[in-house]
Amino acid sequence: MGVFLILKLATEIIPAEPLYQ
Repeated sequence: MGVFLILKLATEIIPAEPLYQ
């Protein structure tokens, strides 16, 4: 569950960046 929070924060820093695509 912690990873999901980090991912959400990362998306806020990098607006929808296709990094994990």
